[in-house]
Amino acid sequence: MEWYYMDNERKVGPVTEKDMEELAKQGKVTPESKVWNEVASRWMPYVEAKSGSIGNTSFIPETEDTVRDSVCIECGRTFSVDEMIEYGEFKVCASCKPAFFQKMKEGASTGVMEYAGFWIRFGAKLIDGIIMTLIMTLFMIGFYFAGGLTLSAIGAGQNVLTPAMYILIIFQYAFPLAYTTFFLGKFAATPGKMACGLKVLRADGESVSYWRAAGRHLAEFVSSLTLMIGYLMAAFDSEKRALHDRMCNTRVIKK
Repeated sequence: MEWYYMDNERKVGPVTEKDMEELAKQGKVTPESKVWNEVASRWMPYVEAKSGSIGNTSFIPETEDTVRDSVCIECGRTFSVDEMIEYGEFKVCASCKPAFFQKMKEGASTGVMEYAGFWIRFGAKLIDGIIMTLIMTLFMIGFYFAGGLTLSAIGAGQNVLTPAMYILIIFQYAFPLAYTTFFLGKFAATPGKMACGLKVLRADGESVSYWRAAGRHLAEFVSSLTLMIGYLMAAFDSEKRALHDRMCNTRVIKK
């Protein structure tokens, strides 16, 4: 089986499974390194891929080698499972056990992606809504004051107001699109999602492009038109996807 892995945001591969194990022993591939092969549906941390599961779904066929060996989540080296300690779905070698459990006591993350649920996404959306409402309100106030000065100066109210209203209507729809597209394309998160520690990624774990970010924003209209059921889907979907996430093949995860 051929593998690919990310090295400083550069895709490397293909390499054989034996080469991957050697790279892990050398520390060039760490437990958190994103990897992919033809069986996978997305890019994932090496430790998750090597453990042989995505949630409850089988990822790597169980063979004599995969049963016998596993990767330590701490040092990234391969050991016999008989020599390792299991912690949930993770395995730790004997030498890394003290450091691993010390990190767990301190609340350190294990590096596995966690999908964001409905309520934290609702909170992020609320924060973004407040930010955009404040900016649009300030713009409209400033625009009306500017329009009033123009009217008093040239005394042509009817001719000036009509184009002004068109500008305000266009701004009302264009600004949220520009806001969402810029922040998701640049940072993979809007300010609201940043405040809640969330990111929007593609299904393979890669960042979304500006085009996909724009498409995702427009797809939210579909989620709204379904009496908000499109948003509520995130509360019941196994990967916490809303309707617009399904349409654009995106996932909202906790950083």
